[in-house]
Amino acid sequence: MRKLLLLTLLLVSTVSMAQQNIYGKVISADNKEELAFVNITTNGSKYGTTTDIDGKFKIRTNIKVESLTFSFIGFKKKVVQITADTKYPLLVELEEDVEFLNDVVLTPGVNPAHRIIKKTVKNRDINNPEKLETFQYESYNKFLITGNTDSVPNIENPLNGTDSANAEMKDFFNKQHLFIMESVTERKYKRPNNSFEKVLATRVSGLKDPMFTLLATQMQSFTFYNDFIQVLGRIYVNPITPGSTRKYIFDLRDTTFSGADTVYTIYYEPNPGANFDGLKGLLYINTSTFAIQNVTAEPAENVGFKIKIQQQYELIEGSWFPTQLNYDFRFDNISINNAKILGVGRTYLSNIQIEPELSRKEFSSIDLKIENDAGEKPEEFWNQYRKDSLDQKERETYRVIDSVGDAENFDEKLSWLMALQTGKIGWKAIDIDLTKIFGYNQHEGFRLGLGLNTNYKFSEWVELGGYFAYGFRDYVWKHNTYGEVLLHRNTEFKIGLSYTSDILESGGINYMLEPNRGFLSTDIRDFNIRSYDEIRSIDAYIKWKPIPQLETKIFTQRNHRERLDRYLYANPDNPDIGPSNNFNYGVTGIAFRFAPNDRYMETKYGRVLLSSDYPIITGQISKGIDGFVDGNFDFTKVDLKIDYSFTTVDFGVTSFSAMGGFIEGNLPYTNLYIGQANSGGDGDLFKRFTVGARTAFETMRMGEFLSDRYVSFIFRHSFKSLLYRKDKFRPELDIVSRATFGQLSNPEYHRAVSFKTPTKGYYESGIEINNLGYNTGVGFYYRYGPYGFDNFEDNFSIRITTGFFF
Repeated sequence: MRKLLLLTLLLVSTVSMAQQNIYGKVISADNKEELAFVNITTNGSKYGTTTDIDGKFKIRTNIKVESLTFSFIGFKKKVVQITADTKYPLLVELEEDVEFLNDVVLTPGVNPAHRIIKKTVKNRDINNPEKLETFQYESYNKFLITGNTDSVPNIENPLNGTDSANAEMKDFFNKQHLFIMESVTERKYKRPNNSFEKVLATRVSGLKDPMFTLLATQMQSFTFYNDFIQVLGRIYVNPITPGSTRKYIFDLRDTTFSGADTVYTIYYEPNPGANFDGLKGLLYINTSTFAIQNVTAEPAENVGFKIKIQQQYELIEGSWFPTQLNYDFRFDNISINNAKILGVGRTYLSNIQIEPELSRKEFSSIDLKIENDAGEKPEEFWNQYRKDSLDQKERETYRVIDSVGDAENFDEKLSWLMALQTGKIGWKAIDIDLTKIFGYNQHEGFRLGLGLNTNYKFSEWVELGGYFAYGFRDYVWKHNTYGEVLLHRNTEFKIGLSYTSDILESGGINYMLEPNRGFLSTDIRDFNIRSYDEIRSIDAYIKWKPIPQLETKIFTQRNHRERLDRYLYANPDNPDIGPSNNFNYGVTGIAFRFAPNDRYMETKYGRVLLSSDYPIITGQISKGIDGFVDGNFDFTKVDLKIDYSFTTVDFGVTSFSAMGGFIEGNLPYTNLYIGQANSGGDGDLFKRFTVGARTAFETMRMGEFLSDRYVSFIFRHSFKSLLYRKDKFRPELDIVSRATFGQLSNPEYHRAVSFKTPTKGYYESGIEINNLGYNTGVGFYYRYGPYGFDNFEDNFSIRITTGFFF
């Protein structure tokens, strides 16, 4: 019996030891913020764990723990004794040690951190989640804006002046936040670049429309393995890139053990005098595959606000994968009654699957889709995904801001923000096209108009629309009407019919499938065009995406064009029309745009372009048929444009465009190639001082050249701010070169106009100094070669450069 009792006590003791759980949270003693990735070791050893991204930790062990040691870069080490009377959860406060954080010591010889960093760089492809064949996960995202009342002075007399306002502000932020937003998404990924994210649920304080999920832009890159890291829309050089040991200082600060693996804590920051946008923070490298286990990062230089990102990775099915993403930002120059405004974002990934079976049919050009009922999910749905339930402040924020949003109609007011993205603003079942309201050119002078089309409230399958406009210099009304039917949603298969009576630049090329880039996007050349045709066109077409990255349009046109000046076309092969400036075309053809990296968001309003990356190939083939719908010309016309751009860590951004056109058959000026000119004409240097167009020839005069076959090349390299930066002044130097070659058959057919043909090659080069302030700069361009002018000054053009027009 005694042996049985002893055995029972031994078993109970063993079970008790095996079930020892120690858990709690680590915060900063200064501002009470949670501290992520604090190293925690047990009983003075090197073995232990780290806090998660929310500062929480949990230790389960069958070894008696008598003490915990907490160490974190920039904070004083702290030892906490663990006894039978210890209450959980523990709340551990660490005191800042700023001198330790800034004390980066460089010693002669081999830096041990470099060996670790080089192995981490070597294994980037092994550990990068986006190098997996497939993955999928669900995520819960929460973002809030609040006030930091720690910055509000202590209240001495709350009944007087400023102290009273401060007291009210502290009371406000103790009860609620300024804004809160939540979302639940499901994402699927297939290598190399197929991604689809579905918003299952979204809730935004003060707003009912889930469309405004778009306003919460991606704050940081999904992983920390690409050459460049995005933080709040700005691009930074990643410390985990080839050659980073020449750009960054790395300092090994701590070493701990996690099971059989070692975790190295490395502090990093750019080398003194670095001329690139760099980060500083901590890397936690696990030796299992020299993978990033945790990382913190913030801009190394003050950019007007402070932002810090944190990422936590876990080993899932043999692959390191992000499980939590945090960001916190603060605008130092924005406050409410001395309370600094803070932004806090949290993302938690769950139900992670590594390399599931995913078909390409599950992906399209849609990168983000908001479910129609995303804004109507019940509380039970949300509780499945929230890591913690909403606290009282968060619930109060929804209650108060929702009531204010209803009273002030926030949805309607914020719809104007979306108008800048789409170029349209909705009013019931009608969208108003803002791009048609105002314009200016040399022929019409000021142009006022209105564009309208039906939206999803009218029909999800049929769209009707058009525009009308009036020129105050030519005193002529212009108009367009169209109708379009969607037959298949996934492939965007549509049929349409339109009629247009308007003016169009005489000559040149208009690519049919250029995307709508919003209200602020326009071609600045429109202000300088001098030669126009009056057009009347009937178009029937089919649009279709046979694969997600390829957009096509099959079209048939009956097109009448009349040149609005003295030009005459006299082709002896067409004696019936004689010397004329009126022409009829019967045309059929196909247009296409291949953009493998375009990403769209689909909403009930339609599709919105989120981002466009290179390469992009655009083209069209047109066949004119003599006698077809009264057409007078038989011809074949082929147009092609290729755009490509890439970024290098040490050199900046290089862009290259090649475009060309070919016409088989004789055509009048209206359908030939005139070059992409952007110079208004002769005059002294300062009379030619206008706004630049990024893809135009800045020194070429309008109407100077004419061709029926051509090829053009545009090269641009931007050094960004790699060459010079001082405090917030970071001018960006771009070098630009452009060239075009052309030929023209039978130039004698074109009368009453003067022109040249660039058979020997037209060349210009220039430099631009951008980002001088308010998103503007200045460019200097010079033409040279066979078509350069004798007068040195005539070859120069000066342009204002701006990022507001594309």
